[in-house]
Amino acid sequence: ETISASSVSFENPVSSIAFTVGELVVETFVDSLTNGGSLGNGFTNSTVGSTQVNPLEVPSQELVMVNVYPNPTIDMVYIDLQKTINAYLSRYQLLAGNYTEAIAAADAVLNDGDSTNSMWTFDANNQNPIWNRTVNSADLNPQTNFGLLGTYIPEVGDGRVSFYLGADAGIANADAGAQPLSEMLGFFATSTSPIPIYLPGEMLLNKAEAYARQDQLNNAVIQLDLVRQKNSDPLGVSANLPAWTGNATNQADVLEEIYKNRSIELFLTGMRFEDSRRFHPNFAVPSAANTTNERNRNFYPYPSIERENNKNTPSDPSI
Repeated sequence: ETISASSVSFENPVSSIAFTVGELVVETFVDSLTNGGSLGNGFTNSTVGSTQVNPLEVPSQELVMVNVYPNPTIDMVYIDLQKTINAYLSRYQLLAGNYTEAIAAADAVLNDGDSTNSMWTFDANNQNPIWNRTVNSADLNPQTNFGLLGTYIPEVGDGRVSFYLGADAGIANADAGAQPLSEMLGFFATSTSPIPIYLPGEMLLNKAEAYARQDQLNNAVIQLDLVRQKNSDPLGVSANLPAWTGNATNQADVLEEIYKNRSIELFLTGMRFEDSRRFHPNFAVPSAANTTNERNRNFYPYPSIERENNKNTPSDPSI
């Protein structure tokens, strides 16, 4: 039978053509974790089964190897997801407080012999979305110094500033905070700039935080300095700074330096809000609107589309 959402047909007064994208089964996988469920690798299959994989961690041979057969060509595209899955496992385990597991998953990424970096790629028809937003709205240029203030302002000479941020881009409108802005560079400099799915530096910072939260401060500072002293990052995110000279015997100080480096290294990865809540759980969210605060809420409301389609959606949490 053919598995598809619909077929396509075209016709004119003298002819017609109809087709469904499909191909013969070329390989079948059996999932030993779900009592023998099977999946045919191909769009056309004589039998259909469904299987659900519940564990986050499964044997690599069952999860992370995807063979893609473009139809109708015979070329095979090989996609290796193992590093990406381990990177996201490291992030998940860190947020869940499973520090040993977070370190192990990060090590699996850092010690992988394959130097390939997983990237979102773009072209003229599918443009880098962050570039697209900033080039069409000057107010959405990044804040100078990543919006960081006080002791969190990047050190003089931090190479990550010049990687991500360019020339002075003026001042934001008053209703947007009137902060100084900078030109957007890095992974968002052009319409076709690729965006990493994860950064190698995140794995080092995950390890640093995991060690610090277990009070293994010496190991934490070793990982922190690997980030600070990077001068040949595979994606160009090199701080090129000296080793940290803060109080390496004080857990709070070490964690603060890790937070600062995460705020710089992981610019626009979507981690700043969660990092702020995790590192500064007692931060008092101001009641007055202020676009320069570390964060302006602790929780976000449920999306309206969720509320409109799910009657069981609970009340929005207090910000």
